[in-house]
Amino acid sequence: MFKLLSQNRGGIISLTLFLVCFGLYQFVQLPISLYPNTSKPVVELQLFYKQDMGQFMQFWGSKIEASLKNIKDVELVEGEYRQGEAVYYVHFDWSKDNDEAIRDVGSTAAFYQAQLSRELPPFKLKFYNPGSECYLVVESDSLSAVELSHVLANQLQPALNEIPGVSKSLVTEFGEKHISVQIDPLKAAEFKLKIHDVIDIVQMHEFDYALGSLSTLKNGKIALSVERGVKSLKQIEQITVGKILGREIKLKDIGEVVVAQSKMSRMLQLDGKNAVAVAVWPKPDANLYQVARDFFSVSENYVKDIGTITVLNDPSNFIGKAIIAVLYAILTGMAIAALSVLLFFRSFSKTLLVSLSMPFSLMGAGAIMYFSGVGINLLSLGAMSVSIGMVIDGAIVVVDNIYYHQKKQTGVGVFGATREVAPSILASVITTIIVFLPMAFTSPIASALLRDIAFVVVSIMLFSVFVNLVFLPVILSFLPNKPQTSAGVGRAVDRLLDGWANLYLWCLRQVLRYKVLQMCFAACVLGLGLYTAQLFPSIKQELIAQPEAEIIDVIVGFKKDGLEMEDRVQLAENVRQQIENEFSDKIKLAYTDIRTNAAYISLHLSSHEVFEQVFSQMQHSLQNTNDVDLEAVPWITSALAVPDYPALRLLVTGDSEQERRELLDNVQQHFKLLDPVSRVKITPNPRRTTKLALTLKQGALSQLFPLAEHKHIQQQLADYVGMAIEEKYLAQVELEGEKLMLYSQLGSELVHRVEAIGDLPFFYKNKVYHLRDLLDIQAIKQWERYYSRNTQPIYMAEVWLKSSSTATAQEVLETLYQTLPKDKAIPFIVDQPDLEVKQGIESLIKALLLAFCLVFLCVHFMFRRLLVAVIICAAIPFGILGALLALALFNSTLSLNSMLGIIMLCGVSVNNSIIFVDVYRRIASEFDNQIEAILAAAKMRFRAIMVTNLTTIAGLAPLAYGLGSSGKILQPLGISVTFGIAIATVFTMYLIPILLLYFMPLKKNSQDQQWQVTIAAN
Repeated sequence: MFKLLSQNRGGIISLTLFLVCFGLYQFVQLPISLYPNTSKPVVELQLFYKQDMGQFMQFWGSKIEASLKNIKDVELVEGEYRQGEAVYYVHFDWSKDNDEAIRDVGSTAAFYQAQLSRELPPFKLKFYNPGSECYLVVESDSLSAVELSHVLANQLQPALNEIPGVSKSLVTEFGEKHISVQIDPLKAAEFKLKIHDVIDIVQMHEFDYALGSLSTLKNGKIALSVERGVKSLKQIEQITVGKILGREIKLKDIGEVVVAQSKMSRMLQLDGKNAVAVAVWPKPDANLYQVARDFFSVSENYVKDIGTITVLNDPSNFIGKAIIAVLYAILTGMAIAALSVLLFFRSFSKTLLVSLSMPFSLMGAGAIMYFSGVGINLLSLGAMSVSIGMVIDGAIVVVDNIYYHQKKQTGVGVFGATREVAPSILASVITTIIVFLPMAFTSPIASALLRDIAFVVVSIMLFSVFVNLVFLPVILSFLPNKPQTSAGVGRAVDRLLDGWANLYLWCLRQVLRYKVLQMCFAACVLGLGLYTAQLFPSIKQELIAQPEAEIIDVIVGFKKDGLEMEDRVQLAENVRQQIENEFSDKIKLAYTDIRTNAAYISLHLSSHEVFEQVFSQMQHSLQNTNDVDLEAVPWITSALAVPDYPALRLLVTGDSEQERRELLDNVQQHFKLLDPVSRVKITPNPRRTTKLALTLKQGALSQLFPLAEHKHIQQQLADYVGMAIEEKYLAQVELEGEKLMLYSQLGSELVHRVEAIGDLPFFYKNKVYHLRDLLDIQAIKQWERYYSRNTQPIYMAEVWLKSSSTATAQEVLETLYQTLPKDKAIPFIVDQPDLEVKQGIESLIKALLLAFCLVFLCVHFMFRRLLVAVIICAAIPFGILGALLALALFNSTLSLNSMLGIIMLCGVSVNNSIIFVDVYRRIASEFDNQIEAILAAAKMRFRAIMVTNLTTIAGLAPLAYGLGSSGKILQPLGISVTFGIAIATVFTMYLIPILLLYFMPLKKNSQDQQWQVTIAAN
C-alpha cells in the first residue's frame, strides 16, 4: 500500500483536500442546538369540570389517569387537581414519537370530553417542556397595556404560530375579550322563560350541520347544510328563545349581548411597570436555536413601530454563547497541543503538518455527521474537544518515527518509517473506538444522551487514520530528507528533554534492578487503589450536569382567597422591593407575573458566578408572613430535557388528610433551616381555599314543591347560582374573522358577595322566589390542590442539596429522624428519586466491563499472544483510578458524561502500552541484557509517549476547566479523561517495564523473529 502511495502522491493530496472541503461544507450546514434531541415526550392535558373537586377526583380522575396510563409507552401519569380544573402530565418513554404521543393523549381526552358537560370549555393539549420557551416583554409609550395586548394578540400571535417548530404561542391578555349574553332573570320570568331553556337554545346555534347532497341535472351533486352558526352580535340578539301568544321572544328582549372584557386575573410587570409578555414554546424535536432566532426576528419586526422589547429568555443567545465557549476550548486545546509539538520537534514545518491532522480530521468527519443526522451541539462539540489529543497522537508517532530515522540516518524512508508504526497506530485507533460498541446495550437514557459523543469520536478517529497514515507521509515525502539541526531555543529544549529522559531512565533502571523499589511501587499502587475506594462513596451521582443558573424564581403564594388585583400587585411589589434593596447590585432586572393565587418574580442575575451567593442568602432572608408564603427556586435557561432529580424524596403517610398535610409542612420547615439544603418542595402545598356550600332548605321545599320535583329544582338552583357568580361557557364563535368565546351570565354584573346571592330571584312555574328562602349558603374551607401519580394520591417532600455541599442525602435525612418521637412508627417512606440515574450509570458500568473485554480481545487478536494482551491492558485500571480520584478531589460528579470518559479511557490508556511493547518486541532480539533492552525501548519512545500524552491533556484542559455557564455540562467528561490519562501515563511508564521484565524474558526464537511480520499482516 505504501508503495502505491509513493507513486500517487498528487492524487492523494487532491483526494484529501476534496474530502476535507466537502466535510467542511457539510459541517457548516449542520443544525445548531444546545443538546441533541434527547427529550422524553411529556404531554400536558388540561380538562375542565363543574363537580366538586373531591367528587371529580374520585369518579372521573382515577378513570382518566388509568386510561392515560394504558396508552402505549406511557411510563408515568401525574394528576394535579384544583377546583374546576384538572391537569395531567403524561410521561412517555424514550422510544415514543412526539407526534404520536400528543395524538394518543388527545384521543383519550376527546373521549372523556364527550362524556363531560357540553357547557365546559374544550380541553387544552400541549408539550410540557419548561425552560425551552422563548420569552420577551413589550412596553409601549403610545398604547396602554390593554391596547398593546390586543394589538399583539391579533397581529403578532398568528405570525408566531406560523414559525416552523412552534408548538404553542402566548400573548398575555389583561382580561379576555369575549361575548357576554347577560340575561335579566326578572325579564325572563316576565316572559315565563326558564334560564336553562334559554341557554340550551343559544347553544343550539353553535354548529352548522350537513343534510346531505342534492343531485341536479346541470351542476351535479350540491351539498346542503343548515347554517346555524352565529356570524354577528345582531344574529345572536335575534335568536328566538320562546313564544307568547304567537309572538316570538328574542334574546334581546330578556337581556343584552355585548363584547366584554373579563375581569383581570393576571398582571405582568417589568421592574414594577405594567408590560405585555410574548412567548413561544418549541416542539420537542424542533431546532430550538432556529426557533428562537425566528421568534425574535418576527417579534422585532412587528413591535419596532409601537414599543420596545426586553428579552427575558433567549435560548439562541445562550446556545450561541455555549457553542462559542466550547469552540474556544477546542481552538485553545489545538493551540496548546501545537505549541507542545513545536517545543518537542522544534520545526515549524513538522509542527504545521502534525497540527493539520487536528482540523483535517474534525472537518473530514463533518460529512459523516451530516449524513448520520448528528448536529452541532454541546455534546458533539465536546466530543471534538476530546478527540483533539487522540487525533494528534497518531500524527506525532508517525512524524517522530520518521524524524528518528532521519536523525540516525538509518536509510529507512518516509513510507518505510510509516509502515513500522502503522500497526501500533491502527491498534490504538481500534481500541479507542471499539469501546463505544457496548453503548448499544446501555439504558435508553444513556444511549440517547451519549449517542452523539460516541458517534463523533468514532467518525473523527476513523478519518484520522487516513490523515495520519496516508496524507501526512505523502506531504512529508516532499520535504528534504535530512536530519533536524538544533540551534538557540532548540538546543535548550533538547537539553531539557534529554535531562527529563535521562532522569526517567535512571529512575526506571533503579526500579528494574532493585526489588525493594518494585515493592514500593506496588505499595503505591495499592495505596492509590485504597484511597480511591475510600473517596468513591463521596462522589455525587447525577444524570448529566446542567448549566449554571442565572435566574432565580421567587414564588409568592397568597394566603388569602379572593384578593383584588390591586392587593395582589401590592403584596408582590413589597417582596420585589425587599429583594431589590438587598441584592440590587447583583440583579439586572425583575419580571413579575401576578396570578390569582400566586405571583412569580423572575430575578435575572448579573452573572451565573453570583448565583450560589445570592441564592443562599435569599433562602435565609425570605421569610413567610401572615399574607404570603415565599419560596426561591433556580431556573435554568435551555436546561437539558431530563428530570432534575432531588437528592431525597419522602412519601408521607398518615391516618387522615389533615395529618398528612401538617406533617408535610413540618418536614418542609425542618429542611429549609439546614445549611446543606438548596431547596425543598412539598406536593401538595398545605394552602386552603374557600368554597360555597349550598344546602336546600328541606322544610321550605316540601311546602312549596312536590317531592318528585326536588331533584330537578336542586339542579336548576345550582346552575342558576353558578351563572350568578361566574360566567358560563357556551361556545366558541367567529365574528368578523375573530374567534371569541361566548359566555352567559345573570344580569349585567356578577355577584361578588355571599349575602347578595340570597337576594337573587328564582323563577319556577310562574312564581318568583328569593334564593334565601330556598337555600342555606355557607362558606367553608377546602384544600386548594390534590396530586396523584398513576391513580394513587401522593403526599411528597423533595429535597435538593447545594452543589457545594459535602453532606449526603442520608446525613440530611438523619437530622429529620432525630426530631421524630421514639415510640412511634416513622410516618413516611424514603423513595428512590434517582432510580433512572442509577440505572443509567449501572448500564454504563456494564458497558465499561464489556469495553474492557473488547479491548483485551482486540489486543490479543492483533498481537497473537495472551501474555502481551495482559501486559498492555494492565494500564486500564490506572486510567479508571485516575478518573475516579479526580472526580472526588475536584468535587465533580459521577454522571453519564464522566462514565463515558471512563469508558473511553479503556481504549485510550492502552495506547502508551501498545507503543512501548511494540518497540520493545522489535528491538529485543538485538540485546543480551533484558534491562538494557527495556531501557532502550523506553528511551526510543519516551519522546513520542510524552508528547502524545501532553498534547492530549493540553487539548482536554479547557474542557476540564469548564468555561462559561454551560461549561459544567462537559466538565465531568474533561476531568475524567484528562486526569485518567495523566495517572495512567505516570504509572504505566513504570508498570509496563516491570511486567516485561518478569513475564517477557529475552528469547531468540522464531516466534519473536516473526512477531513484527504478524503485526504488519494484521
